[in-house]
Amino acid sequence: MSMILGFAALGLLIGNLVGLTSESVVASTIGLLFSAVGGSVILFLHKLQQGDRRLAGQLILALALSTLIGIFTGIYVTEHRVLSPDYARNSPSDNKYLRSSAASEVAEIDLKYNEHAITAAQAYDQLRALVTREKK
Repeated sequence: MSMILGFAALGLLIGNLVGLTSESVVASTIGLLFSAVGGSVILFLHKLQQGDRRLAGQLILALALSTLIGIFTGIYVTEHRVLSPDYARNSPSDNKYLRSSAASEVAEIDLKYNEHAITAAQAYDQLRALVTREKK
């Protein structure tokens, strides 16, 4: 039973991360996960006893269903902005909580500032433009 709960918890974690993120890498991650789990079970299915086959089926079912529940939960939380403060729930900005940031662009601006290639005011203007561009 603890293995089934463990697989269910893993599925909920994966599903929530999928529902909360806006990255396209998520689709390939989910495909990889299910092909790895499903492929490994199919590979060893002929070596398993009848009771173990039943447990393997329950583990895959727990993972799949909890991933589906996690995805729907993550989408609901994202779209209704459950984790956002009240004042931010009605803002027109992007709904996704987990998204890639423009960290490389920020680091580039910081590097230019540290090398005295741009002034503090120019760095601020570039950062502000970067942040407002991401919200749109």
